[in-house]
Amino acid sequence: MLHDPDAATRLNQSERFTRAVLDALSKQFCVLDAAATILEVNKPWLDFEHQYNGGRPGLEIGQNYLELLEAGLANDWGGKAFAEGIRAVLSGASAGFALEYAFPTPSGQLWFAGKVVPFPDRELASAIVIHENISAHKQLEDRFRQAVESAPNAIVMVNESGTIVMVNAQTEQSFGYA
Repeated sequence: MLHDPDAATRLNQSERFTRAVLDALSKQFCVLDAAATILEVNKPWLDFEHQYNGGRPGLEIGQNYLELLEAGLANDWGGKAFAEGIRAVLSGASAGFALEYAFPTPSGQLWFAGKVVPFPDRELASAIVIHENISAHKQLEDRFRQAVESAPNAIVMVNESGTIVMVNAQTEQSFGYA
């Protein structure tokens, strides 16, 4: 067997490149195997844990993510529902799972969109767990809702299929329906 030192260098550079890209993403993610064991975690996830974990041991490669959720990692932020979503994706019963949840911090509440999707190459891993900070979006949504509610005129919002998705209090008063 021939030894190619350039191949080893290229492989190392490819791994470093991939790690740098994954750690540069703003979304937090971890990769799970079929038993929900953590195979990989990116730097944004580890940084978040370091900032908000209160000195408790954090998420580590080799731990079982479901066991961490069930032991109280997610407390009341939808951890039980998220664990069920992970199980459904890992078993193949679901093609994905998503949940928005609030995360209390000393400086105020943060909002996250948690998602679980199957890993593209099932020989390497089984699922990717992604958490995205959507706090800025939620703040804009609240401001918009406040502006609509404070409008002196009736406002009705419909989606592309014509279903009413939002009305303000003035609309309810004008038409007499909640």
